[in-house]
Amino acid sequence: MWGQVFVRSADRDGEGSLTLTGYDATAYGFVLGADTLLSDTTRAGVAFSYSDLDIDETGGARENTSVEGYAVSAYFAYEQGTAFVNGALSYSFNDAEAQRNGLLGDPVSGEFDVNQFAATLKAGHTRQLSSWEVTPFASLEYATLSQEDYSERGGLNLDVDAGGIDLFEAGVGVKLALPSDKSGFQLQPEVSVGYYYDFIGDQNLVNASFTGSNAFTLEGVDPSRSSFEVDASVGLYSSEKLSVLVGYDGEFRSGYSSHGGTARLRFKF
Repeated sequence: MWGQVFVRSADRDGEGSLTLTGYDATAYGFVLGADTLLSDTTRAGVAFSYSDLDIDETGGARENTSVEGYAVSAYFAYEQGTAFVNGALSYSFNDAEAQRNGLLGDPVSGEFDVNQFAATLKAGHTRQLSSWEVTPFASLEYATLSQEDYSERGGLNLDVDAGGIDLFEAGVGVKLALPSDKSGFQLQPEVSVGYYYDFIGDQNLVNASFTGSNAFTLEGVDPSRSSFEVDASVGLYSSEKLSVLVGYDGEFRSGYSSHGGTARLRFKF
């Protein structure tokens, strides 16, 4: 069994218009999981996670959106010698509430659901270089996100049809690790760097209409298809039954960056 807590911040630059605005976001939460060996080469498990996300718009109407999310996932890890293949399926349920000030200063709010399905696959091969383990890897990820239609309360009673966003991303990278055969308190560093490309590059488009008026379309910021990710972690304690790890992960795109920190506790019985 294992548990993990995390905190993440992200910011997106705007593009100088009322609809192409930027934002600052902060999220925190936890993950609980359990897995077992199915054979000498295969491990499989399930996990549940909770997250609380707060998004502050940095332009336009200064909208604030709070999102409370729950996710379930199933995952596997296959190892054959120094080669490995990992995969996961997940589905998340998110309740969102958005608030902003209307043109006359009156409060405007809306509540809606946001759901997401994701599938990931990653493969790599570990080689020994002096005392370091060097692991080139490649990955694929598909995700689709859908947002419930909703009507705002207050203002001009805006009706919103948000549609959805799809992502199909391929990545390549390398991980460096310095393993240790000692038990007890220790430092076991790992760092990986990867490049990722989204073949779909969906832009967030929102169809909307005010009561008694024609519909119009709002365009979100057009995302960069290329991104770089950096992951680093340090194993702090390891024994036959217990291990403790802390880590950092960052994602960087044109006009966008995010930073996250994690702490993981794993118990074997």
